[in-house]
Amino acid sequence: MGDLLLCEELLLLGLDDESGKPSWTFDASMLNAALMLDLVTTGCVRFDEDKVYVTEHFPRHPLMAAAQDVIADDKKVRSISHWHTMLPYTLKDLQKRAAERLVADGVLVQEESKVLGLFRSTRFPESDPGPERALRARLHSILVENAEPDDHDTALITLLASGYGIDHVFSGDDKDARKAAKRRAKELSTAAKEDPVFQARHDAAVIAAVTMVATTTVITTTGNGS
Repeated sequence: MGDLLLCEELLLLGLDDESGKPSWTFDASMLNAALMLDLVTTGCVRFDEDKVYVTEHFPRHPLMAAAQDVIADDKKVRSISHWHTMLPYTLKDLQKRAAERLVADGVLVQEESKVLGLFRSTRFPESDPGPERALRARLHSILVENAEPDDHDTALITLLASGYGIDHVFSGDDKDARKAAKRRAKELSTAAKEDPVFQARHDAAVIAAVTMVATTTVITTTGNGS
């Protein structure tokens, strides 16, 4: 399979491998934020100040194409915070749509059932653990062994650090590794916002987008009382 989107990676990290249900530590608002950053990094939209503008790049990924169409069809130019909140509702079932390629490639299995014979429930247990293992190994090398992150990993780590994602990813590690990972994640997310030297080594548009979306995620989560 090709490189994973941020929202696909977050979904892999957030789902319980056996039950296929989101972990209690999984923050759905991070999936919303990841979708916004995926739109930027794939060239589907650009941010100007706090507004979102559609570009002339037309993506092949179905989720990116659908999200771009929703933004393009709106008669008004909306803010990042607006689309961060409303885009998942407009697209409907973001988690399921983010899982589609992972299911098609055999990484996850989609299982449908009904609760009490009335309410439909969808689970995504893991079938191929390889992609998630590779992802976790990459995060370990950056956050524990101090490898240098690229733009994509900087975005992913900043999103994880904006909620409880680092605790979740490293829940199976020892105390020292968890502590080192949280410290390094905080350093990287702060550097993305404030360090000119760090910013100069990365794509300016991506780093600016990461900062704006991560800030929106924190505000939204706090506002929801999560």
